[in-house]
Amino acid sequence: MGSKTPNFDKELNKVLIELKPHKRTCSQCGRKFEILNEDIEFYKILKVSPPKLCPSCRMQRRMVFVKRLPKFYRRDCEAKGHKESLISTYPKESPIHIYDFKYYFSDNWDATDYGMNFDSHKSFFKQFYSLVLKVPHADIPDKDPNAVNSTYILSGYYPKNCYFSVGPYQSEGIYYSYLTTYSKDCFDGTRIDHCELGYWLIDCKHCYKSFFLQKCRNCIECFFLYDCANCQNCFCCTNLRNKKYYFFNRPLGKEEYQRKIKQIYLGNRENLIRIKEEFQKIIQQEGIHRAIMNRKVENCIGDDLNNCKDCYIAFGGINSENIRYGQIFIDLKDSIDVTNTVKGSNCYETALAEDVYDVKFSNIIRGGLSVEYSRECYNCEYIFGCVGLRYKKYRIFNKAYTPQEYWKLVDKIKTKMLKDGEYGEFFPISASLYPYNDTFAYINFPLGRKEVEKIGGWWYEQSKFPDVKDLSILKASDVPQDIKEVDDSILNKAIICEKTEKPFRIIKKELDFYRRYQLPLPTVHPVQRILDRFQNVNPYKLWKTICQKCHREIYTSYPPEKQKELKIYCEKCYLEDVG
Repeated sequence: MGSKTPNFDKELNKVLIELKPHKRTCSQCGRKFEILNEDIEFYKILKVSPPKLCPSCRMQRRMVFVKRLPKFYRRDCEAKGHKESLISTYPKESPIHIYDFKYYFSDNWDATDYGMNFDSHKSFFKQFYSLVLKVPHADIPDKDPNAVNSTYILSGYYPKNCYFSVGPYQSEGIYYSYLTTYSKDCFDGTRIDHCELGYWLIDCKHCYKSFFLQKCRNCIECFFLYDCANCQNCFCCTNLRNKKYYFFNRPLGKEEYQRKIKQIYLGNRENLIRIKEEFQKIIQQEGIHRAIMNRKVENCIGDDLNNCKDCYIAFGGINSENIRYGQIFIDLKDSIDVTNTVKGSNCYETALAEDVYDVKFSNIIRGGLSVEYSRECYNCEYIFGCVGLRYKKYRIFNKAYTPQEYWKLVDKIKTKMLKDGEYGEFFPISASLYPYNDTFAYINFPLGRKEVEKIGGWWYEQSKFPDVKDLSILKASDVPQDIKEVDDSILNKAIICEKTEKPFRIIKKELDFYRRYQLPLPTVHPVQRILDRFQNVNPYKLWKTICQKCHREIYTSYPPEKQKELKIYCEKCYLEDVG
């Protein structure tokens, strides 16, 4: 069977045939990076040219297109005959057109009406961006259409009764949380899996009715634990295995433990802050830290990988195989440079993709086959440079073609892009529709305004908050210290965050939870709380260091400043001392 893009293949082959492992300079940060043999194999299979940016800058570039902080803005629906005010992920200052979510996914409009011809005398990226500005966008584009009673939600998969959270995956009753899978009734969680009735859980799995846990699994009715497993009724401990009734890492009888727990009251904010600070000191001074938190992996270099095989510089992967330079992926195979990609294979430079095969250089794709340089497309096949399409085939810039016409024009476009130095690169940072400080990039690459603008990003600070116009304002210092002192009038007040000075509200479900489990009201905005919890999450990066017990060279995701403070052990020494 002959090539469908013969001219492109011919030109690309000139690049790939002589390509050998080498070092090159990143065109963004100026640092040297390696092109490895395994990378080259991928480039040849996927038929793409080698990248100009280092893996870190490529990751940052993709993350700029992923909204990962639950910041929402008031905008008006621009659909014909509509005037309603919407909650959107895009600020008013964004130049795009917005439709309400229900209308956007209806049959009342068609993105193919905005189709345009390709101009071989102009840059592909510039033409694509003009299409992005023409085609209307959903108010919250990466929201799951199957979401049930879930408002203020970014991304996710079949979430139910969730609120102000990012990425609830088949979860229910999730509030102010970030990436939760198969979990229920949890508040302020970050990267939790199969947890229920939890508060302030970070990197936890299969935990029930537990509070302030980090890197724990299979724990029940516990408080302030770090890296504990199969524990029940434990308080302020580190590195426990299969324990009950432990208090500050010391065993107690059941009655004595219960007596001590009754003496501790977390409903007062000052008490809670004091215990949290004491807990952090215990983690730092007494905790043993596993250099890499991988489980059930084979031939993998990365962190937070579960049931994965043949992954390289990969992070946050589940049930995946042969992934390179990936972050947050599930049930994925044979892919490279992917971010937030679920269920698929043969993907390259994708950000927010699900149920996909052979998808490249694309963003927000749900269901896709042979998709390139497209965004916000759903269940499409053989599309190139498209925006907002659903159930379409053989489209270029949203315009329909016969299969023969399609491949002929794709061949022409890709050949020109390769010549112009555009093909093989993800969309430029300047093409992101989100402010940099709203995105996944800001969490992992926290730059200031001037630094963001230097790399072509957009910085946005909201000057007003219209949702508080009918509410009473309450300073953080005036919020009652004790949950017992809080009455229902708090539901009609806007609290001014003690860190950001931005207002936020307490909702009824939240207040009921705090009362039930005797926890004080927060005085920090939910978005800032997400950022604060990320201070306890290792970055998507590896460093070489020395095991502090056996002195063998190892990889770790703990940055150099933490390596100086913590006991970081290799896998063998960690299992010997902790189990």
